Amino acid sequence: MALMSANKVQRVYMGHIHGLGTLERDGVKYVLTGGGGSPLFPGPVKTKLHHWLSVETGPAGVTETVHASDGRSFPLH
Repeated sequence: MALMSANKVQRVYMGHIHGLGTLERDGVKYVLTGGGGSPLFPGPVKTKLHHWLSVETGPAGVTETVHASDGRSFPLH
């Protein structure tokens, strides 16, 4: 995390733990998006749903949208 902050990284996307979550620390937004189909993680991850994430960038910034396997879509906060 210190390396990301020191290099002014804005976002880090990661998987492995099967869930969905975000964390902001020292100016960096960390996005856990690991709900692609395997059994969901039983631990402390708050949002547990099978999903995929779309990310769009443009002059207005970054838009992240969660797409759940049941057809729902909602913005990632």
